[in-house]
Amino acid sequence: SLPSYADSGECLAYIANAADFDDIQTMIDMIADMDPFSFSMETDDSFLSLGEISTWYYQYKCALQNYQLLARPDNELMSQLDIYRARVQHDRIDLVNCRLSYENSLSQLEIKRHQFQTDSILYLKNAMLESEFQKARLDILNAERYLLSSKSDIDSRVRSLEENEYWVKEYERRYDAELRLQRIQVMTAYKELVSQIKGWEAKYVLKTASAGYVELANLISNG
Repeated sequence: SLPSYADSGECLAYIANAADFDDIQTMIDMIADMDPFSFSMETDDSFLSLGEISTWYYQYKCALQNYQLLARPDNELMSQLDIYRARVQHDRIDLVNCRLSYENSLSQLEIKRHQFQTDSILYLKNAMLESEFQKARLDILNAERYLLSSKSDIDSRVRSLEENEYWVKEYERRYDAELRLQRIQVMTAYKELVSQIKGWEAKYVLKTASAGYVELANLISNG
């Protein structure tokens, strides 16, 4: 046959194998020079016959799907994180209210103590009935109890806030670590796929080493 011009790297022939040559080229066109994270999972690849490349192609797709699921805002880790963030916000509001309640109880106790001092003087001068004096004394005890209860509420809310803040940081750490791991797995699977494609081409495809004219010297049989 007459010599024909061929560019460098142009396919001249291939050895028959379990993969369909055109399907391999279609897959190569889909992933060539792309961001490994930009591949569309909606791509119809059910018709592709990739032979020994299938394993690596679907491993890459599986790794990418796992990453995309993790990156969604409704994934399990983010859902747990949102729960603890909401608890932290609730605890902070409650803590402000508890401290206001404590300050209010403290003010009431100071007022009642001042009033009790006045009542004590009146009682010693027989200017107050004993029942009234005992009621004023009971009011002091109740005010002290309310103050202690308010202080206990503050301590309880602080502990709850610290615990929930810990879990927020923990789930943030877990999410970041898992996301980094999934990204690495996607990159690794993509690079392995590219490497396997190159290996497949080296094994089955005859390409021109450089640009020039090619002449068919002998017939090449099918397969």
